[in-house]
Parts: sequence; structure tokens; C-alpha cells
Amino acid sequence: MPITQVKPIQAQDGAGSDQRRQRRSRNLERVVSALIELWTEGQLRPGAAEVAERAGLSERSLFRYFEDMPALQAEALAQHAAREAELGLFDMPEPRGNLAARVEALVDLRLWQHKRLAPMARITFLHAPFNPQCRDSIALRRTYLREQLQHMFASELERLPADERRVRCAAAEIAVGYEALETLLVERRFSRRDTRAVLVASLGSLLSAPHPKSRRRSAR
Repeated sequence: MPITQVKPIQAQDGAGSDQRRQRRSRNLERVVSALIELWTEGQLRPGAAEVAERAGLSERSLFRYFEDMPALQAEALAQHAAREAELGLFDMPEPRGNLAARVEALVDLRLWQHKRLAPMARITFLHAPFNPQCRDSIALRRTYLREQLQHMFASELERLPADERRVRCAAAEIAVGYEALETLLVERRFSRRDTRAVLVASLGSLLSAPHPKSRRRSAR
């Protein structure tokens, strides 16, 4: 057989290998997307069979791509975190206007963040006791949110003594934090309008309150 006749066979082998890699990559993406979809629809702990069915694959095929469900969950959380960054959810807001305007702007930002993040946040909190990656993700998000708040209200916070600033900042974080929004929107079934009113009132009161020493002096 002439040597030249061997080359097309090698090319076909290479093409076949590329196709297999592409198919594997597509299937991996389908599996991860299926899990994220199930999570965002409110299924907090879907099983392998449910994920495989949503991805259009067999359960056996699913475990060709992931060693076990925790490995799949870790990849899904990592990919969703990357999507969060692309959306600019944790970009630093521009502190414009007076205190009231900035309070309303931050509350609107928190409502938007909650709308986009709540389904995955519930998953992250659910798995956090057993998953270090989830705990790290929660800590990182809280850092981003704290930095946004401190940047937005730097002029008010910087006027306070260090101890009071730390307390006031922590109280403000809680007032407009994930847990506060979950309590109002999910547990108490407040409308977004009423939730916004509660958050604006809480945050505005915290940031506009005089320093305790000033209150004591005025009381005299």
C-alpha cells in the first residue's frame, strides 16, 4: 500500500478525536446547565436521574463526565459564579446624590441582586455546612456587598469613630442583606414595593442617626 494512502486515515482519526472532544464538551455543558436550571426552578436537591433527564442523557452517561454529584455541584457553582461576575452584580456603584438618593439606589441594587441570585444563594446556603466551596462563595459575596455599602456611604461612615462605624456598618449590612430580603419577600410575602419601603426606611434610619455621644449631649 502506498504511503500516501495512509494519510487520509490519520486525518480521519484526528477529525474523529476532535468530534469526540467537542461532543464531550457539549455534553458537559448540558449537564451543568441542567443542574443550574433545576436549582433556579426551586429544586434544591435534584438527583442524578433528574439532571440526566433534563440534559437529555442517560444517568450512566452523566457519570462519564463527573465522578459524583458533589463534583457536578462544584462545577455548576463555579460556572454560575463566573456568570454573576459577567452580569456586573458586584461592580462598585457610583455614590451620587444626597443620602436619601443613595439609600434608594443601594436598595434598588439589592433587590436586583436578590432577584438574580436568590435561587442559587439558597442552594449555596443549603450545601455550605458540607461544602467548603459554598462557604467560601458566601464569604466572598458578603465581602463584595460590604464593600459596595461602605463605598456608597463613605461620607457618612467616615465621620464616625472607628467602633461606632464598625457597628453601624454591620447593622446596615444586616438591614439590606440576603436574609432580610428572604424574610420579607419569601416568608412574609411582601410585595417588592413594600419590601423596598421597609429597606429604605431601615437603612436610612441607620445611616442618618446621630452618633450616641451627640444624642447624649442633646439630651442634656
